[in-house]
Amino acid sequence: MHKDQQGSHIVGILLFLVVLGVIGAIGYKVLSKEKKDPGTNSAQFSADATERGKYLSKDNCDGTGSKKLGSGPMRPSDISTILPYGLVAGGHVTPIDHQYFLGKDQKAAPNTYDVLAPSDGTLVTVEVRPKGQPGVYDVRGVISYSCTFFSYFDLANSLATDIAAKMPAGWDTKNNGPIAVDIPVKEGQVIARIGGQTLDYAVWDTTKTLSALLVQKAYSNYEPWKTNTVSPTDYYADEVTNSLLPHYVRSVAPRDGKLAYDVEGKAVGGWFKKGTNGYIGAFKEKEFNNMTYADGHLALIPDYLDPAGWVFSTGAIKHGSQYGIKSPSVAPDKLDTSSGVVKYELTGYEHKDETGSKWLGASVPKSVKLNTTGATMATALVEMRGKRELKVEVFEGKTASQVSGFTDNAITYTRGDEATTMMGPDQN
Repeated sequence: MHKDQQGSHIVGILLFLVVLGVIGAIGYKVLSKEKKDPGTNSAQFSADATERGKYLSKDNCDGTGSKKLGSGPMRPSDISTILPYGLVAGGHVTPIDHQYFLGKDQKAAPNTYDVLAPSDGTLVTVEVRPKGQPGVYDVRGVISYSCTFFSYFDLANSLATDIAAKMPAGWDTKNNGPIAVDIPVKEGQVIARIGGQTLDYAVWDTTKTLSALLVQKAYSNYEPWKTNTVSPTDYYADEVTNSLLPHYVRSVAPRDGKLAYDVEGKAVGGWFKKGTNGYIGAFKEKEFNNMTYADGHLALIPDYLDPAGWVFSTGAIKHGSQYGIKSPSVAPDKLDTSSGVVKYELTGYEHKDETGSKWLGASVPKSVKLNTTGATMATALVEMRGKRELKVEVFEGKTASQVSGFTDNAITYTRGDEATTMMGPDQN
């Protein structure tokens, strides 16, 4: 799960993502309570759409199929910008699986803006993380519309009064969740409030699978909804899409963004350090660290706002660092076993608007481009060693001419084929 706050501009988002992103993720960590590691036979790995939906709803859903969503998660008049799927930032090394809705006043006090139910459904889980201020939390909620169709929000400051009144006792006294609840909601109903930070939002359809995440289990062992994340505009009523698109920062298709880029035999997409447990990064709970689990992650991907530009995102530096790739001689989607060792010069990760100035996220730009013209901050060596094996080493502070070859510090990555359920504390 990805939790982030933001201040006056996008830089605040990128820095704060690291801390809150990993803290919030623990709520959905799946641990076996059996004596044996269940491998990938647990419900979160199921290929059956309904079974996955029952897992995501804590077995509180009915029926199947999607529906039109007659509301966005915030009123258009309350929104300044909407960031698409696919951002990478700090410890969020692989593309993020939710959008970010930013309030009209990005510095607004908590609880300034309403969070709305996109359609008639049932709030089925709530996760809460108190922030040390009376009545102010980070709140995550999942709404079920059927056993195969859901939306979720996160980083709300509080639940609406009538929703909170239906929560179990003690729900807001400590870190809780995901708590199983059964609270009917109506389209457009105010269900929570937010201010001074972004609202995370996504739509899940378990009948749809992101085939460009080549190894599904590598993600499902920690974020089982990720492989079923879909474009909200495919489900919005037309009037909702038309009211929200003016706030979208990404101007090229798909407007909702992308989070899956893997191509068999190519370097493009997401990777995991060999010998680690896919996205969750550990095979045993005692080895898991929620601040460093992404150290073994790697992504070579198109930029989330300017897909003509290439991004190099690695957890091996400072627990998560992002760079623009400067004029790659072989782009990641072309790099294969025949390419040999390829050098990528890396520069700072930032964007420019139509004026040529650094885009800071305060408003929707007329155009936005990944800036890869800055000074070289590092050089990466990349070599495909097999269809699902990649060797990488990053040399900080060096240009391409200063790097001659791999050293013993090189890291081998895979697509996460060895991923499985993380074993709990009672297991060997």
